[in-house]
Amino acid sequence: MGERLTDHSVHTLYGQILGTIQYMSPEQATLNQLDVDTRSDVYSLAVVLYELLTGTTPHAKHDLAVAGVLEQLRIIREIEPPKASFRLSSSELLPRLAAYRQTEPKRLSRMLRGDLDQVLMKGLEKERNRRYGGADDLAADLERFFET
Repeated sequence: MGERLTDHSVHTLYGQILGTIQYMSPEQATLNQLDVDTRSDVYSLAVVLYELLTGTTPHAKHDLAVAGVLEQLRIIREIEPPKASFRLSSSELLPRLAAYRQTEPKRLSRMLRGDLDQVLMKGLEKERNRRYGGADDLAADLERFFET
């Protein structure tokens, strides 16, 4: 803020944490962040989709809030989140989310089970080589899901 923009303005400091932790990919949650590419964006998109479907992020905000920053980063890098269908079926938000979607709670949970869970979990893979290569690949699988 207030500093003149130069060629160096687009660079961050080594080890600086940039972004909102709940939406960071595992490779962003390292201190070197040298391996960040479009698959990191896919991870963040999958987090947003997960949140839209379940009412919470894969790693619940409360769970991350009680941890220190290094522990938060470790959770993002190492801990597998629950499948969206499990998170939703065990959530106190389920009745409200079902009402918003004008459906029954059990039906909403069933809709997430199977293919949609698999699409989400592939988008949330810890190993980026197992994740979708780009947003278009994620979109193609989502389109196939919604066509059926």
